[in-house]
Amino acid sequence: MVKISKAKEQSEAVIEEFFQTRVGKQETWEHEYGYFLELEGERIGFFVLYPLEGGGCWLRRLMMCQGIKPAAYVMAFDWAAEKATSLGYESIYVHARTEEAVPLLEMNRFKQTENPGVDMEDEVDWYMRRLNR
Repeated sequence: MVKISKAKEQSEAVIEEFFQTRVGKQETWEHEYGYFLELEGERIGFFVLYPLEGGGCWLRRLMMCQGIKPAAYVMAFDWAAEKATSLGYESIYVHARTEEAVPLLEMNRFKQTENPGVDMEDEVDWYMRRLNR
């Protein structure tokens, strides 16, 4: 069973260890709205559920550790959706910069939609998944 824990409840050492191979600095919103995925005592991933107006959230970041089985990438969307549901969100949004991401999003029940009101510099396509409450 996967364990999901808030980033802001982790020690700085845990956060630094997880992000040590990442280029660039960690954003404040990652710490505030981020969650670690842990499976069998090992941190395997990290995601951010950024609140949006209107009852939705944005899966703003999803990172998996190297060497993780591909099935875990697919499951990570469900784990993030389950957490979003438990937090009371009605829908979860994700953006795609490349066409290669689209089959993975569609496999995870995301449907193309309009921008949910996020101000972004890049041109991206938006996808939404309604959550069961």
